[in-house]
Amino acid sequence: AKGGDLPPRRECAPAWRAQLMALMPQIDLVLTIGGYAQAWHMGTTRATSLTDTVRNWRAVWDAPASPKVLPLP
Repeated sequence: AKGGDLPPRRECAPAWRAQLMALMPQIDLVLTIGGYAQAWHMGTTRATSLTDTVRNWRAVWDAPASPKVLPLP
């Protein structure tokens, strides 16, 4: 992996991630820490690099999404 962001194990997301998030509709804020979390929670709305996504946090924050997403390095 580049930098300190290790990839999640391949079996984790299909096994429980979407189901767990669906069980918690009360979540109002998601802190996306690192590129893999940003890819999962932001999809195509993220910038081409982690740095650019974090730099543009205001645009991400102002987007009409629920829950709110705050990208962090």
